Amino acid sequence: MNSTFLLDRGLGERMRNHVLVPPESSYFDHELQCTVLATTPSARPDLWREFVEGARESYSHFGVEKALEYERIADGSTTSLFFAKLSRSGELCGGLRVQGPYSYPQQTHADLEWASSPTGRAALRSMVADRLPHGVVEMKTVWSSVDGPRCGRPGYLGAIGASLAAAVLGCRFTLATSADHAVGPYLDSGAVMAAHIDPVPYPDHRYNTRILWWDQRAIHATASAETYRYISDAVDALLGRAPIPTEAAAS
Repeated sequence: MNSTFLLDRGLGERMRNHVLVPPESSYFDHELQCTVLATTPSARPDLWREFVEGARESYSHFGVEKALEYERIADGSTTSLFFAKLSRSGELCGGLRVQGPYSYPQQTHADLEWASSPTGRAALRSMVADRLPHGVVEMKTVWSSVDGPRCGRPGYLGAIGASLAAAVLGCRFTLATSADHAVGPYLDSGAVMAAHIDPVPYPDHRYNTRILWWDQRAIHATASAETYRYISDAVDALLGRAPIPTEAAAS
């Protein structure tokens, strides 16, 4: 069996040349029943402002606006890429943003989240350092509209978004942090929890937040078969390439 995961096609070339999809690339996601647009704050400042305001409304609704860090992210300088869910009428109904690729371990936002745990922070930095040669991005600010149209099941875009981000930015690893109650869809999409690092009460004492990693060369083994299929279809659609036949992917 070929050990290279099918999302890896062309990964080495993209990492050498830092080539990603055009400034705007999109596909229609049949599971979400909406369009997923990948773009940047500088390419779409209008949509970025809408994204940040939508995220603030969503985070405020759940009483976790502190975790959004609105003032820090609003100008877009910390965001290399963001994904927007657009309803059939073109209305923004959720999304996520991406930081990286990183150059050194202390750059991650997770590093700030583990500031209260020196042992955990040291272990996190060690994990990041080991993965940096292969490319590391971090998924942040996953949100869905509070009052607008609902697109797909809760957690779905975040679940596939880790692999979409890695594919677009030519990286092998995606890092994210998540409270215990929300890890289910992430684990289903191939995330592996850093179980040796104790959780932290972030953004406050109501939450036990944990570290998750997606390895694009391993999620064929760590994701559920159904979600793996969704991910591979989404990546192929977003990158504008023909999907591999089932027999070829399994050979």
